[in-house]
Amino acid sequence: MAAQGGNPVGIGVIGAGKMGRIHAANLSRGIPNARLVAVADVVEDSAKKLAAEFGVSNVFTDYLRLVENREVQAIVIATPTLLKPQVVKFACEAGKHIFCEKPIATTFHEAEQVLKSSQKSPGKFQVGYQRRFDPLHVKVKEALESGEVGSIVLVRSNTRDPLPNQAQWPDLKNSGGIFVDTSSHDYDLVRWLCGSEVSRVQAEGSPRSQPDQHTVVTNLSMANGVLAQVEASRMSSYGYDVRVEVLGTKGVLFTRPDAPTGMRVVKGSHESIASYSWYADRFKEAYRLEMESFVDCIVKDAEPKVTAQDGKAAVEVATAARKSMQEGKAVNLPL
Repeated sequence: MAAQGGNPVGIGVIGAGKMGRIHAANLSRGIPNARLVAVADVVEDSAKKLAAEFGVSNVFTDYLRLVENREVQAIVIATPTLLKPQVVKFACEAGKHIFCEKPIATTFHEAEQVLKSSQKSPGKFQVGYQRRFDPLHVKVKEALESGEVGSIVLVRSNTRDPLPNQAQWPDLKNSGGIFVDTSSHDYDLVRWLCGSEVSRVQAEGSPRSQPDQHTVVTNLSMANGVLAQVEASRMSSYGYDVRVEVLGTKGVLFTRPDAPTGMRVVKGSHESIASYSWYADRFKEAYRLEMESFVDCIVKDAEPKVTAQDGKAAVEVATAARKSMQEGKAVNLPL
């Protein structure tokens, strides 16, 4: 289903939580060729509040009614992860274009089902791994492709979230746990930067970060020989902190958001790194750019930059990481 006659793509948002609001705001305030036309959430007050904020008249508590609405050509799925496979299935059967927030599922089996659903649909399917669109990470990718630090030897990527209060601990059943919910961002980033799939996974959690091992490390062996280490924590007392470092044969490259260029290429010196207050601040531009890219794919009939296959791959690595930590041994991929 492509946009017709130069008309803007009518987009509906399912899920009126934090991410749903970010995407609704971007769609309402400056995504070319897009128009926010509907909002759905099982909590009626949340759906009405979001719709009123952005002047949307179509408000639903049943997402199926949004999917079936003729004004809706594309759907942004920002529901809890547990519900995404089911929503994806119905949206694909309706032939809608889909932007699905990460992760696409809580388990590898469900991620496979999401991929199969997307392959049966004529619509575009993009996953919300926004770091591929973040100007700073794009700059890192371009530097690596230019050979600025030589061939990649080692990649380190970390995501540290601020320490929540006890009532805010993520629910394992709905989120899939820290490997799926948090580290999948880094798994996708590593695959993208290296241009290679993961061939082996070994993970470990800190016994000092209960419940549900809220500080974990995943070691990855890439099919092209690169080694990678991914760290995730929900115990950051100093704020939100996302960074990546790439060691090459000619030097090292790492993100430094407080520096004028946001990135440093080092050959014989060392620099410290600072943090942002929260993800919505750090990736404000990336969230807008990924939505622009999604709509552009619909208008130009192009392949999204982050596909259902990419979404499945990240969940597969996360599944292997949890299995590795639980069993105390490395896990080979594919599963």
